[in-house]
Amino acid sequence: MLTVLAVAASASVAFATTASAAPTQLTLLCQAQAPVLGAQNTTIPQTAEVIAPETAKSGEAFDIIIKPGPVTVPTSVNGITVKSVKNIALKVNIPDNVEFTSADISGGDVGNPTLTVSGKVATLKAAGPFAAGRPFALPQVTAHVVAGAPGKVETHLGGTSYTDPALTLTTTANVLVDVDAPTSCYPQSDPVLSTTTIE
Repeated sequence: MLTVLAVAASASVAFATTASAAPTQLTLLCQAQAPVLGAQNTTIPQTAEVIAPETAKSGEAFDIIIKPGPVTVPTSVNGITVKSVKNIALKVNIPDNVEFTSADISGGDVGNPTLTVSGKVATLKAAGPFAAGRPFALPQVTAHVVAGAPGKVETHLGGTSYTDPALTLTTTANVLVDVDAPTSCYPQSDPVLSTTTIE
């Protein structure tokens, strides 16, 4: 399984005040559908840091920078040896009350990642494989948005269940032979990671 879901954002707005937030401690609930053994559940801690503007004017453009932190795949889950993970897809919700215009990715050490946006969800993908026990870093995502009507913009993580996950991946484990187990993860709670007041 995977210790992924580090959603960190920093946003810069012209003439706006930027507020720093302490890292948020998150818990991912993950389930792998392992051949023969069936569903294998685990709970994985993860930290997310978010920096966002305190205020922005309606109609003003600003950036939200999503910085997934280092990821380390555990080498064993419920007594099963984990060898690696691959086909990572991390979903991040685009906040309400903003207009999404475009996004860029940079950094990381996962080869050639891709980013797609459909509706209000941005999906970051990395093919892998990534060996268990060795940390790796997903790239930074910079989302360019325009502030909506006066009110608030709140950043939340995606995912509400194993069937509506924030993260999907394929876990390669050894059960006499190597097997691939489709894995889904979602956050145990839905904290507000940042709040921006639109004036």
